[in-house]
Amino acid sequence: MILFDRLDKIPPLPASRDEAMAVRLLANLRRDLPTLAVPGFYHAAMEPNGGAASMAMHLADSLPRFAHGVLEFSEGRCQLSGEHPVGPPDRRVDAVFRLGRATPATVRRV
Repeated sequence: MILFDRLDKIPPLPASRDEAMAVRLLANLRRDLPTLAVPGFYHAAMEPNGGAASMAMHLADSLPRFAHGVLEFSEGRCQLSGEHPVGPPDRRVDAVFRLGRATPATVRRV
């Protein structure tokens, strides 16, 4: 397991959180083993968000065998800039991992 995100502010986060997550994942990756990274929705996008490259875009540039997938919930609600009902993936991906009912996660902020 590689924990590649952080929410604390000490030391200060770099300007690009997505780039920092990709750098941490790549630094700890065992390239001889398959790896499944599960970032949040915007971090997994293969298109820029607000003009900045996503974590997935940084990883795709560094990993020749990079594949892109999403979690697809059968029903429920998710937390994404407010609570919303879940739906099918809205972008092209290499793999879809179908799961059961979704409920919003509770994340403790540091």
